[in-house]
Amino acid sequence: MPDYIKFSDMSVDSTTTRCVLVTSAEEKVASNGKSFCILSLCDGQTNITAMMFDKKISDVSLLSSIPCLATVQITKNLYKGNVSYKIDGISVPGSDDNIKDYMISADYDCEAMYKKIHDVVHGTTTNQDDVLIKIFDKIWSENKEKLLYWSAAKAVHHNFYGGLLQHTMEVVALANYMLTLHKNNKLDRVATVVGAALHDIGKLTELETDATGVAVYTMEGDLFGHLFIGAQMVDRLTILYPEEFDKPEDRLRVMNLKHIIACHHELPEYGAIKTPRTPECVVVCKADALSADAEQGRRAVVGVDKGQTSDKIFGLGNVALYNLF
Repeated sequence: MPDYIKFSDMSVDSTTTRCVLVTSAEEKVASNGKSFCILSLCDGQTNITAMMFDKKISDVSLLSSIPCLATVQITKNLYKGNVSYKIDGISVPGSDDNIKDYMISADYDCEAMYKKIHDVVHGTTTNQDDVLIKIFDKIWSENKEKLLYWSAAKAVHHNFYGGLLQHTMEVVALANYMLTLHKNNKLDRVATVVGAALHDIGKLTELETDATGVAVYTMEGDLFGHLFIGAQMVDRLTILYPEEFDKPEDRLRVMNLKHIIACHHELPEYGAIKTPRTPECVVVCKADALSADAEQGRRAVVGVDKGQTSDKIFGLGNVALYNLF
């Protein structure tokens, strides 16, 4: 892979020519009647949005098949106090450029994360016939193919190849560890950890993820959201296998699992069906928020010089973060 300058290393009012991964392209018409394009680009470390003026998508043959690699001449500017990028030229990539070098991927091997989550869930109890373990196993095995590369989001956090597994592994680890900190803990450990493992499982339907880890919302995702869809996936199993859910205690624990999945966003304005009403749901809710916020903070300062600030991070209150070290 050629040694290109990263987007984060560009200074304001500078221009560079480099290969990028184009993950989306949208065509619009300006007030003057001229067409322009909004392109999403990735340099293997950072995702940015760049403007290409006086062009239609059909004017650039490369953009007929996205995702694709392209060589762009790109300028970094400030517009109304915010960083913006403008594409001055676009052409075919070099022969040494490989699409995998320009993807953002999870920090860990996806097969290893998949197995790690499975092992932590099964380690919560000696009773492997636990009704919630059975639900986890069915959902986990049925969806393995997608889980091994799915993104956790279109934007904001863990929006990369394998991002859903990495986020899930973090939430499982945080929730599981929290349970070990309290003596005489009356929480349902299996429900908490299974809830953490399945809290975002509905994203497999809410989002469509391509082979580079870029995600877009599906119609079902727009209409219902992953919290409802995830709870619905649990319901489907109780309908398919009613003989496994006939005990009152089992039905109560399945209800708690559905509550965790449906309410882990904490507030209705954030998509939760209800605010958390069980302690198990509270634990998963906070673990989910910590994983999401920590990931945004960590990636915000990648490539930022010591003592300097990142771009403003919408998901963290629209503030810039300092890189102190």
